[in-house]
Amino acid sequence: MAEQTAKRGSRRILLIVLILLGLLGVLTFIRALQPKTEIPKTAVLMMSIGGALPERIFVDVPPFGSQKPISTFQSALRTLNRAKDDNRIQLIVLEISALSAPFSKLAELRDAITAVRQSGKEVWAYLSGGSDKDYYLASACSKIYLEPYSVYFIDGLSFESLYFKTALEKIGVEVEAIRRGKYKSAVEPFISDSQSDADREQDEALLNAFDKAYIDAICKGRNLSESDVRRLINDVAFFSEKQCIEFKLADSIVYMKDLKEQLKAKFSATRDEDIFVSQRAFEAAAEKQKGEKIAVVYVQGTIVDGKGSPQPDGQDNVGDKVIEKALERVRKDNTIKAVILRVDSPGGSVTASDKMGQAILKVKAEKPVVVSMSGVAASGGYWISADANKILAHPLTITGSIGIFAIKPNIKKLQEDIGLKRQVLVRGKFADALNAFEKLSPEAYQKADALINEGYQRFFSACCRRSKDDRLRC
Repeated sequence: MAEQTAKRGSRRILLIVLILLGLLGVLTFIRALQPKTEIPKTAVLMMSIGGALPERIFVDVPPFGSQKPISTFQSALRTLNRAKDDNRIQLIVLEISALSAPFSKLAELRDAITAVRQSGKEVWAYLSGGSDKDYYLASACSKIYLEPYSVYFIDGLSFESLYFKTALEKIGVEVEAIRRGKYKSAVEPFISDSQSDADREQDEALLNAFDKAYIDAICKGRNLSESDVRRLINDVAFFSEKQCIEFKLADSIVYMKDLKEQLKAKFSATRDEDIFVSQRAFEAAAEKQKGEKIAVVYVQGTIVDGKGSPQPDGQDNVGDKVIEKALERVRKDNTIKAVILRVDSPGGSVTASDKMGQAILKVKAEKPVVVSMSGVAASGGYWISADANKILAHPLTITGSIGIFAIKPNIKKLQEDIGLKRQVLVRGKFADALNAFEKLSPEAYQKADALINEGYQRFFSACCRRSKDDRLRC
């Protein structure tokens, strides 16, 4: 028996050793994949920009296989700003693909590209296909190179809204909504079959602003008149790479591998590593700053109660507990002299927004708090911004949406159609008031409406504190 026990103990120890060795091997492999930090004295910086461009990625994902890391806005902006002042970087090549980021983020990157060019360095764009947002960013560059046999949808901007009221009614579902705020339109797709005048007004204003920025950018970047650009959008719209050259929307057609060969010849380099440096390698080589600090706290994604759930693709939910903890650490750190709250959120939970706001006020009592609005800082995203010392927003940032709402489905007709039977026992007059099988009673509706109104008044008060104007109307 003792011998068997000893053998089992030995096996466990061996298993633990093997697991530890395996983990060590994985860590060694991941470390081997990290980019080298030595930058050539004469270098071409290769950057890839695409997708939704979240501010940052808060979930570490090892770069296995050939999958490219997710492009983030802050990484791209930081790299452009550093490259501008780095004498080793002679040229930047941006590979742009499938951009879906808000126009305000793309406009900020355009400004960074312009600053690089004004420093005396060229920035080239490389496209292997794309649409309006890809071309909007590319048009800020010194030159635009296109992949052979690629297609470009430079066909103008649009907003689309879908309305489900009738569709839901056909399957026996009705939606009740309680809201405050004339322009609080998030509930409209469920209670209407068409856009309200207020929602159309704000969408038209946004679309006009984006359209003007887009057209002006192409005109300036490609030295074309507004009438020429609008004619191309309306008459051609779908461009082959050859048509882009014909209409002066791009400069040359070339495969990336051939473009790299041209650059190696230009800079008298024989190997890729002698001239090209990746964005990851360039960032890894950056020197860390020392001394007093300004903290940046990111509110990225829908605001939720609790901890939230950061995602590998940056499409996060952000919880009040995470922001409260981060702000408390900032408040207690004496080396941090101020806070930038970077907000990229469409809003979310009223309770979580209020908790974040209270945490911001606590920090503000000791250190300056500046809000920097990203692509969107609306509803709860504006609420948490209202008590900062200062709010900075890009002209193309979507903000506001001052209001509050609640919705409840009623599937009574669906229940009857499918023959579903229901029995309920209650101990309390309103214990079953929020069930999904009936409309709210007038008394229950009144109570729910009072709660929505109370939340709206709190939101409204925060905005009034910001404006110091009791006449503010939302």
